[in-house]
Amino acid sequence: MCPDPTSRESALARLADHLDAARELISAHWVDLLRADPSIPTCALGERALIDDLPDILDDLSQTLRRRTLSVAEQSGEDAAKHGVTRWNQGFDPGALRREFAHLSAALAVQLTVFEERHPHLFADQRNFARSTVQGFLAATMEEAAMQFAARQKGQAGAV
Repeated sequence: MCPDPTSRESALARLADHLDAARELISAHWVDLLRADPSIPTCALGERALIDDLPDILDDLSQTLRRRTLSVAEQSGEDAAKHGVTRWNQGFDPGALRREFAHLSAALAVQLTVFEERHPHLFADQRNFARSTVQGFLAATMEEAAMQFAARQKGQAGAV
């Protein structure tokens, strides 16, 4: 039996619901990963400063999974750019910013696995589509944050 193409969107909406419900677990896991990584400057940051833009990024991911529209993509870019500026102001370097997103990817991967275990009836293409949508979102978000970060570096170098 072939999967119904509309069931992909249904699977994405259910994944968005799952990630929304697991938001605190994702945040806590991400913070643990960041704090355990000695190359990310988290010592001077409290949990609130560390999590800062994560709720907006997770909201953007949920909206992307539910709607996949240009306005969501534009908002995601704005929130990612804001995150790049935040991390620049907090003294992160480009490598730390990339590792931070790698840790977010790892925290989300755990919840993707939980989602798949709770929905064994999903077809392989639905699971793959959900994973590729999340990974594509993260790649685009990290790229936008890195571009904003690089713009700040370039501006600082030009001012010297």
